[in-house]
Amino acid sequence: MSIIPKNVIVVIDGAYAEYVERENFDSDFSLIKKYENIVMTRTFSKVYGLAGIRLGWCYSSPKVTSILNKVKGPFNIGTLAQHFALIAINDQDHVKMTVKKNQINKKWFEKELSRLNINTVKTYTNFSLIESTNEMAIIITEALEKEGILIRQLDSYNLPNCLRISIGNLDDMKKIIKIIECLL
Repeated sequence: MSIIPKNVIVVIDGAYAEYVERENFDSDFSLIKKYENIVMTRTFSKVYGLAGIRLGWCYSSPKVTSILNKVKGPFNIGTLAQHFALIAINDQDHVKMTVKKNQINKKWFEKELSRLNINTVKTYTNFSLIESTNEMAIIITEALEKEGILIRQLDSYNLPNCLRISIGNLDDMKKIIKIIECLL
């Protein structure tokens, strides 16, 4: 940040911040306090499970916030979305439970993938990032799709050999493992 010009806005996407369980993780926005040209974004789509309301928020310095307020619409968030967001924010027990269940199911899933000699990349999210070959990534994607399971092949990120699989309940993850086992 010290070499980025002050007239350049840096946006930090914090969509998965609630899933990060590291002691040295900056969860108190100290960078924003230090640099006034940072915007931290967050969403209600991930840990809060409210993707359907399409709502997020950002945190920034008063200077950047005043600029954002000049260009945003006056009624850009509906009352119902605000209501759901307030309920979600006030239910931190649900957030903790969601993170814990995600961690347990993800650990099990990645252990099973390892047993099948499938590599994963460490993430602090609600999904596993799988490394494979381009061909195998396509085969897995198509096999899961035939079973009604949609995953993201990351070729649009220039990672055609990688797959992003969201962590669901344990039964869902077991089903995915069984399908992948049949392909090997």
